[in-house]
Amino acid sequence: MAKTLTQRKVVPHDKDGKNVYIFADAEFCKCLYAGNQETNQRYQSLLVKQNVAEMNEDAPMDWGMWGPYSRDSQKVFDAHCI
Repeated sequence: MAKTLTQRKVVPHDKDGKNVYIFADAEFCKCLYAGNQETNQRYQSLLVKQNVAEMNEDAPMDWGMWGPYSRDSQKVFDAHCI
């Protein structure tokens, strides 16, 4: 049955007049997850948090006057330590 469902995407289905959200993956994990409106909202919230974290990970760092760390910069810091 899982092979006939939309794969690797949360899809709403009507079950007795209520939405049931189903995620099927017949190829990789060979699994099927089902949940209600509340579990779908929690899942969507986690996706947003994950996307924000990934965007922050990819954002370039603005080091300003400090610049990134290198072995040469360590020598400069050691020379000025008291």
